[in-house]
Order: sequence, then structure tokens, then C-alpha cells
Amino acid sequence: MLDAAKANINFPRFNLPSDLLSSVSQQFVPVVILMLFNAGLAGTYSFAMRIIRMPVIVLSTSVTSVLRKSTGGFATLNRAMLVQMHRKLVAAMALIAVVPIAVLIIFGKELFDLVFGPQWRQAGQLSQILGIGVFFEFIGFPLSVFFVTTGKQKHLFRIQLFNSLLFFAAILAGRLFEDDFLMVTVFISASMVLSNLILIHYSRQACFSYRDI
Repeated sequence: MLDAAKANINFPRFNLPSDLLSSVSQQFVPVVILMLFNAGLAGTYSFAMRIIRMPVIVLSTSVTSVLRKSTGGFATLNRAMLVQMHRKLVAAMALIAVVPIAVLIIFGKELFDLVFGPQWRQAGQLSQILGIGVFFEFIGFPLSVFFVTTGKQKHLFRIQLFNSLLFFAAILAGRLFEDDFLMVTVFISASMVLSNLILIHYSRQACFSYRDI
């Protein structure tokens, strides 16, 4: 039992704080927008993100659950298997998301207008800008499993911390240099792309550094 506790000590130390940091960051963004702009824009942003992230969270959570079960048997895993799983997962997630995200980017305003009414047309416009960021977020979401599997939770925590700081820096930079919420949204989307590219890269590196048992 003591050996098992030592083997899993990184889970409560880094994995739980990492998940909490990611969740708090996402929930706090509308508060920052409210402070820097106004309640209307904060509400519009929150609505747009809630709608376009809903399928991302549902599907990615299911994929993550299946992946955790697949990587649960440490005795059967080796570096080559993990690298192959990572490559196939990234390709599959990108393939699943590319068409819906392309439709969102092209017809976001019209879709929100049609489904939710003309009062949410601006939210549709924001969703068009955020679409590319959500695309990479969809790919990156389940990859945290590879950090857990390879015992690299500390790296995941550092990445999540950097990504949270980057996210808020994007909002502040957009506010200070452009003072235009559409440009702030562009900065947010760009930060989502960059942060998830970092996650994809380092999760791949974690697979390559795994020591076969």
C-alpha cells in the first residue's frame, strides 16, 4: 500500500491543482471581461463559449475516460505504444472537429441568429473568431492523460499555469492596445491556439520520455 501511495503521490500534488486551475481560469474570464468592458459583452462572451464548448467538453470527456482505461494497465504499455496512441488520438480528434468548426467559422453569426434569435448574433460573431481556438482545445483536452500515464503531472501543472497566465495576458493586451472587444476575442483565440499547441507538443514529449516497464 505504501508503494502504491508513493507511486501515485504526484496525483494529489499536481493533477488536482492542475484541473482546479484550468476550471477556475475558465470561470473567471467573464469576470475579467466585466471589469474591463461591461456586463453585456461579458454575457455575450460567456454565452458564445458555453454553446461552442458544450460538444467539446462532452465528447472530449468521453474520449478521456476511454483513454484512461486503455492506459491503465501499465504492465502492457511501452514507449512505442504511447507514441502511437498519441499520434492517432491527435489525428482522430482533428478529423472529428475540422468540419463542424469550419461550419462554425463560416456561418457562426447566421447559426446563432437562426437558433437563438437575432439578439445573439454578436455571440455568433464571437464564436466565429473563437472557433480556431476551440478546434485546438478539442484536440488538446484529452491529452492530459498522457502526463498522468507517464508520471509527468508536474509538467502538466506548469503548462496549465502558463496557459492560464497567457489567457489573461491576452485579454489585457487586447484591452490595452486595441480597446476593441472583437480584437480581444482574437487575442483570446490566439492564446487558446498557442496554449494547446504547447500541450500537444509536451504531451508527445512525455510519451517519448516514457521508460518501458
